[in-house]
Amino acid sequence: MRLLIALAALVAAADLVLMTPVRVHLRFSGGKLSVTAEIGPMRLWPRKKARRQGTGRKKSLLRRVPSRVLCAGVRRGLGAAARLLRRTRLTALRVRFTAGGDDPYRAAMAYGRAGLALEGIGRLCVGSAADADLRAEMVPGGRTQLDAEVRAAARLGTVAWAAAGFSFAVLREYYCYKKTEG
Repeated sequence: MRLLIALAALVAAADLVLMTPVRVHLRFSGGKLSVTAEIGPMRLWPRKKARRQGTGRKKSLLRRVPSRVLCAGVRRGLGAAARLLRRTRLTALRVRFTAGGDDPYRAAMAYGRAGLALEGIGRLCVGSAADADLRAEMVPGGRTQLDAEVRAAARLGTVAWAAAGFSFAVLREYYCYKKTEG
């Protein structure tokens, strides 16, 4: 009986952890992108890394990864991202585009294209419970600006499942590659 109670408590604790909300807040303003993530009550900020001079490690790493494994990673990564996006809820969307410039014709055309794009985005967001604030305006002689903010939420279990699916698929492909090559 004690084993059954301990097992039930373990399953309940795992459920609570997997049901923890994960929220992501993306903001683009003034040409800079900022990302903030929250897991439950904890807020995570990206660390600022000191910039190193180019060592060329990225290129050499991509050259060392077999193309078969890289293609499998891209394919599985897109599949995992699609599964994750289906289970992610958009909570807020704000886009403000200001078309400007010295040429009024170009500003008007940019305003028209932005309005059309924002209309399409608005139609895509109709089914979600997002607070969509999509605006385009034109200021002849002013600066062209884009301010955007996106807030999305998912569950920790969904994020972990997508990451595990991607990781295991790539590792399986790498194992098969090593087996045939070596």
